[in-house]
Amino acid sequence: MTKATRDSFATAGPRVFLVDDERRILDATRLALEAFAASWSVDTFVDPHEAFLASFGARPDVVVTDYRMPGCTGAELARALRTAHRADCPALLLVTGETNLRRHERALFDSVYEKPLAPRHLAFHLRSLRASARSGTMGATTRATEDSADTGTE
Repeated sequence: MTKATRDSFATAGPRVFLVDDERRILDATRLALEAFAASWSVDTFVDPHEAFLASFGARPDVVVTDYRMPGCTGAELARALRTAHRADCPALLLVTGETNLRRHERALFDSVYEKPLAPRHLAFHLRSLRASARSGTMGATTRATEDSADTGTE
């Protein structure tokens, strides 16, 4: 993430892209995030290809994606975003039930969370990212589970 993107994420309401092939999960997560912080802009995509194309217009500060989706995995989406946006790539978060991720796939993401991850816990982690952006420490890779969200630790 560039300094300008970090600054935007730290001060203005961040733009969040949610990518999942299950519409009901997207809708519930969007509503929860919007209730958490009205200043956040949340866009949802059932098609990872559409999310990729949209990232060139409405630049997201963070992309939260599922792993298993028809036609494209979350890792493929992350790789495409990192290649296309390079240093200006948004923060990439994976929320997955996949237990057999390869190390190089995990490395594509700033954070990896295990499903199920309640929307309030996702909001907690996005708030933590925002605090990191404010303090200038954003960019450190973290790994967490829903249990860590319950305790407020990572």
